[in-house]
Amino acid sequence: MLSAHEYKSLINDGEVSTDLVLMFYAPWCPHCQNFAPVYERISEILGTSSLTTSPDEDLPDMDVRMAYFNCEEDEVSMEVCRR
Repeated sequence: MLSAHEYKSLINDGEVSTDLVLMFYAPWCPHCQNFAPVYERISEILGTSSLTTSPDEDLPDMDVRMAYFNCEEDEVSMEVCRR
């Protein structure tokens, strides 16, 4: 899971040197809950886990980072998601 501080750092400082797939979610949201297994499967297919770059042997040119962002973790997270 990506914290609000990490998110702001990535976006503001431009530290993302790879493709980043970020799922914004709220724990109570049924759409988010339904999509979570799909998101996890995409992560498995790409050979990545949350905020890591470990490409699958079958996809050597893929450099993708995936992360979750909980929009209700704290006030800062809520502010990020309101934008």
